[in-house]
Amino acid sequence: MNLRKIRRYRDIDQADLARQVGVSPSTFAGIERGERDPKFSVALKIAELLGVTIDELTGRKPPEGLLRE
Repeated sequence: MNLRKIRRYRDIDQADLARQVGVSPSTFAGIERGERDPKFSVALKIAELLGVTIDELTGRKPPEGLLRE
């Protein structure tokens, strides 16, 4: 998942994004590390808040406008 990379690029704090999405910071950290799979509604909300598509969020398509490492 590109979540960490996109979140950092957008300069959004992990705890703030967790709060906006409606999950605990520890749950969000697990999602970001790939240890937990988010509900579709949560993934959709994350993508919406970060301004990317689900494909970009999951790594199926490179995020437009982000620098590649």
